[in-house]
Amino acid sequence: MTKKEFRTEKDNMEEKKQFLSQVGEDAKQLWKDVQRGRSGIKYVKGKARPDMQRVTFEPEEIIEMLHMIKEDTLHCRKHFIEEKTQIKWMSFQTDKRRKKLDQKLEKMIKESIQLEILKLKMDQQRQETEKKWKEIISLILTTEKVQTNIEKSAEEVKNTNEEMLKTQKIIRKSNEETKAYMVSLFLFSFIS
Repeated sequence: MTKKEFRTEKDNMEEKKQFLSQVGEDAKQLWKDVQRGRSGIKYVKGKARPDMQRVTFEPEEIIEMLHMIKEDTLHCRKHFIEEKTQIKWMSFQTDKRRKKLDQKLEKMIKESIQLEILKLKMDQQRQETEKKWKEIISLILTTEKVQTNIEKSAEEVKNTNEEMLKTQKIIRKSNEETKAYMVSLFLFSFIS
């Protein structure tokens, strides 16, 4: 076999392969059309009178069946477009819900962080308040001690004042007695 013959045979085989592939595709399409057309045939057969049913159909019947197949194809196309639109709509709604949920989650995280900060501030304020209360209580106790000391000192001053008054009375009395004694001495010396 020469190269030319080999190429020719190879080209023939390629053409046969393409032809068989095309026939296979046509057969698949025909099978799909037959499947869709069966419902139309059943419809047509159901409309036909029982004595008129036969295997072959008249051109009007074939045209009617083809028309039904065409309507079915258009219906399938419309159904496909509707489903595609619904899928797009559902996808849009899902994305929208996901965004809302993400926003809610982000808001909750921010609020959680703010609550933690607020809790820390409140703990700090509570500690400062406790410290101030301890200082106030300490100051009150110190004030009470000082007041007790002042009262004791006041009592001591009062007692000292009373003793001084007694002493002053005694001194006055002594001074009066001394004056009286000196007067009597003076009178006695004057008399004697």
